[in-house]
Amino acid sequence: MCGRGGAACDFLVEDENMREVAEWIIANLPFDRLYFYGPDRPIHVSYAPEPARLSYQMVSTPSERSMPRPFWSKA
Repeated sequence: MCGRGGAACDFLVEDENMREVAEWIIANLPFDRLYFYGPDRPIHVSYAPEPARLSYQMVSTPSERSMPRPFWSKA
């Protein structure tokens, strides 16, 4: 539980493209924040009583740091 009354988890669906999973979540479920790290990596999803529905793709910078950038569903 977080201080805002929510919860979060990281998960991976084996044999699925996690971009498609993230896009399905964005299109169909209430969530607070979603972080997409790549098609074969776990995604991070949080929920709060008043979901903000913010989604981010984590991209590598030239210095190899991960930075969040807006991520939108194609749906």
